[in-house]
Parts: sequence; structure tokens; C-alpha cells
Amino acid sequence: MWGVAWLFKYVTDAILLVTFAELCSGFVLCITGANRLRRPILFTALGVAFVLLILETAWFGLLMKYDSVYWELRTTSSPAPGTLAALNRDEHTLDKLSGALDILLWLACLPTVGYASYVVHKAKALPHLRNVSRPSLLQPHNLTPNSLPVSSLPPRSSTSSG
Repeated sequence: MWGVAWLFKYVTDAILLVTFAELCSGFVLCITGANRLRRPILFTALGVAFVLLILETAWFGLLMKYDSVYWELRTTSSPAPGTLAALNRDEHTLDKLSGALDILLWLACLPTVGYASYVVHKAKALPHLRNVSRPSLLQPHNLTPNSLPVSSLPPRSSTSSG
């Protein structure tokens, strides 16, 4: 049923919104050592996700009602009076609710993208994040036992197993 797939899509979008907000806050905490805005950002993301979940549940319930009435209308030869008008009204409401969900999700993603850009801007100034590997150690011809520093060699065990 395609309605369940759309429900899971909307739920996943809400969960990803909270995940990205928390991930960016975690990066800022690691980079700067303190993040005063972590809790407000998390609670804002959770609030927006909660509103999205409520709207998604309402949308899904209305969709199931619409499908039920639609298939009942198609299978009966004489529909009840007002059924077609109710079906058209429900379809119009579904379209509006789906549009509201998409717009709200788009508006919620804008600050998330801005926050991620801020985190990337903060992280690019740190040289230890830019150079995470030494190119000289990656080349196999430079790896000889005498060229490695003593601190990089594994410790010798004093006991032998066997």
C-alpha cells in the first residue's frame, strides 16, 4: 500500500531532522569544547519533528478513510447520497495537508542546512581535521622497520603463549 510508504517517508524525514541537529551539535561540542545552544537546538528540532509527526498521523488517517470510501464507491452500484462530495472534500484536504507537510519540512530543513554550514566553516579552520593522515606513511616503499619511530611499533609482550 503506497500510503504506508509515504507515512514511513514522512516519519523518516522527521527523525533525520532531529538526527542532523544532534549530529551538528555534537560536532560543535567536539570542536569548541562547549556548546550552549545544544539543548535549545535539540528541543526545537524535537518540537518541529513532533508537529510533523502529528500532521503525518492526521494525513495517514485521512488517507485511509479516503481509500476506504473510494473503494466502497467503486464497488457499489448505488452510493449513499453525499458520498461523492465527501470524497472530493477529503481529496482536497489530503492535498492541502500533504502540501503543508512538504512546506513545513522544507522550512525546517533550511536552518538545519545553515547549521551544518556553520559547523563545516568552524571545522575547516582546524588544521588537525584537514590533515588526518600523513602521506609519507601511506606509501609502502617508505615503510621499513628502521624508518618507523619507536612509539609507533607495537609493544613486545613479556609472556609467550604456547
